[in-house]
Amino acid sequence: MNIHPAYSLSMTGVHGAGKKTLQAHLCEASETLRPVPLKLFQLGRMIDLEALYLFRSRCHQQHEVVEEIAEAGHHAVTSRLGILDVAIYACAMQQFGRIPASEVIEFLEVLSGDLERLHLPHALIAMFCDAAQLQERLVARDAQKKLKAARGLKKLERMVNLVRGIFIDAIYPHPLVAAIVEHYRTTGALLVLDTTMRDPVDTYHTAHRFLIAQEGLSFMGTPLPSSPAKGETARHAE
Repeated sequence: MNIHPAYSLSMTGVHGAGKKTLQAHLCEASETLRPVPLKLFQLGRMIDLEALYLFRSRCHQQHEVVEEIAEAGHHAVTSRLGILDVAIYACAMQQFGRIPASEVIEFLEVLSGDLERLHLPHALIAMFCDAAQLQERLVARDAQKKLKAARGLKKLERMVNLVRGIFIDAIYPHPLVAAIVEHYRTTGALLVLDTTMRDPVDTYHTAHRFLIAQEGLSFMGTPLPSSPAKGETARHAE
């Protein structure tokens, strides 16, 4: 695994579980942590094999931004772990019948070839929440952005179950997913958070304690405060 010394943390998990909010809280509270702002899955069209390869190219962009942050003397935090999240997404699209299995298998073989080259973080936080609450969050956010809500409860339940299966039950849809998640699980660098009953402050505190416990993970001598920045405790994002 290509663990980068200045890539401190990534989140992963379902869309709407609070990953981007936690990323913002941690970076705003630290002098040395910097967010990687890349939107991995932003597309605006139907998902197909071409889209998967676009997402793979964004994994490489994420790799480059991590290097830029490191060169500036800071530590990177991502709201999604590129290669892992793209692999999970590809598996989901296959399971949900959106992309043919043969195309997904071909794509994941190519993506697996990136594993030893792309940077991985020291620690990983996997986040999910109950599908009904997830739908409420996403509908509210879509309304705020004046977008049409298009996420049905059954689709969200299937995605939440897939993520729970991977990170709680160790049911892996592909060897690439297994290799990455098991690295963090066996080294004690994986935290799984159900944010259904958690507010962003509680999520921050839990993540804060987890990061403090990580051996060899430094923030260039700058401790993280025990609470997120004032005024940043009410929003749930990606």
